[in-house]
Amino acid sequence: MKEIDKDFNEVEEDINIGEEKKVYSGYYKNICFEINYRNEGMPCRKMDWWTYYIYLCVDDIPEKYDPESFWMKTRDTYSGHSILANLEWHGEITYFRKVAGFDDEKRRIQVGCDYMHWGDEDRRYDLEYIKNDVKRTIESFLYLVPEYGKKEDEEND
Repeated sequence: MKEIDKDFNEVEEDINIGEEKKVYSGYYKNICFEINYRNEGMPCRKMDWWTYYIYLCVDDIPEKYDPESFWMKTRDTYSGHSILANLEWHGEITYFRKVAGFDDEKRRIQVGCDYMHWGDEDRRYDLEYIKNDVKRTIESFLYLVPEYGKKEDEEND
């Protein structure tokens, strides 16, 4: 049996870092978004991997849109959500995560999609293309929930 340190050193010499990752973030129409890019260096080929996410404050969704339905119990239900599943995504919604809302802070969710669908494998995307998709997703959300972020008393004015 080899010594642990010797095993670790042998493994360390074999590590090949071949991935480039970039994260872009910002706001569009008062909704936060994040775009991720990875270029994975695999032995057989390099592959561009894009994803994007929007962040929604569940507590800023008016009651008539059932904000509790956005605070899902399991990740498996997001693809059937009446609003989230009907947004303009690249392909479809493929990601859901609760990112805040514990210990009395506002509840926030992260929802998004990726560019690794059937039909994407031979396509090349760039940041401008992804930014336009982000805009379409946010605009489609605000079309379905136009009062997002407005206080109840503001809606009644």
